[in-house]
Amino acid sequence: MLVLQRTAQLISCYFHSARFCPEHFIAVGRRVCSSVASDEKLSRWSYWSSRYRLASHRDTPFDWFLSGETLYPALLTHLRRLSRTHHTLRIMDAGCGNSDVPCCLYTHCVEVPIELHLVDYVSEALHTQKAWLRDRQKGHPATSVHCVECDVTRLPYRPNTFHLVVDKGTTDALLKDPVDGVRRSHKLVSSMVDVLHPGGVFVHVTDEDPDSRHGLLEEAVRGTGSVFTFSELTAGNHEYFMFQYIKESLVQ
Repeated sequence: MLVLQRTAQLISCYFHSARFCPEHFIAVGRRVCSSVASDEKLSRWSYWSSRYRLASHRDTPFDWFLSGETLYPALLTHLRRLSRTHHTLRIMDAGCGNSDVPCCLYTHCVEVPIELHLVDYVSEALHTQKAWLRDRQKGHPATSVHCVECDVTRLPYRPNTFHLVVDKGTTDALLKDPVDGVRRSHKLVSSMVDVLHPGGVFVHVTDEDPDSRHGLLEEAVRGTGSVFTFSELTAGNHEYFMFQYIKESLVQ
C-alpha cells in the first residue's frame, strides 16, 4: 500500500509537468516501486543520527553522489554573478550531512567573503563539519560559518536572507517517505525559495529522472514568478541533474 501511495503521488506530479513524456511513464513507475521499500529508512531522523554518530570519527567527508569538487564549478557562475552586486554572500547548505560541499565553498570562495550556514537536523553531522572546517584555510579571511540544527522544512530564517541555497540529495531523502514525502518535499522547496534574496538562486541536485522531478519542483513554486531550469552533470559513469531556480528580482 505504501509503495502504491508513493507511486501515485509522484506520477501525479509527473502528469502535471510541462515536460511530461508518455515514453517515460512506465519507467518512472517501476523505478519508484523498486526503490521505496528498501530506501524508506533514508527519510528517518533515527537512521541519519545513527549513521552520523558512527561516522563522526571519519577523517574525510562522504558524499552519496556528486562530490563538492565536481559541483563547485557549476556553482561558480552564480557565485561570480552574485559577488558583483553583494559585498558578502549568504549561502546555505540545506541538509549538509558529512558532505564535502561546505568545505569546497569555505575554501574556494575567494572573491568576496561568504556567510556559510550549515543546516541539518542531526547534531553529529554539524559537529563533524565544524571539526573539519576548523583545520581548513578560508578562501576569504572574512568568511564565517554558522551551524544550525533544525528541520529543513521549518527554517528559522526570515524571507529574502540567502543569495545561494544548495540542496544536494536532501529532497531525495525526504521523498523516500512513502506517506508524507511529497508534502514534506514541497514544503522544503517552498521554504528554500522563501528565504532566497531577490536574484538569489536555489540549486537542487539529484540523480532522479528530470522528467519526474521537474513536475514536483514546479508544483512547489507555482505562482512565484520564476521556474526551474536544469542541466546535466557527469561524474565518472554516472549522470546527475542540477535544477536551478533564480528568484525574481524586485526591480525589473
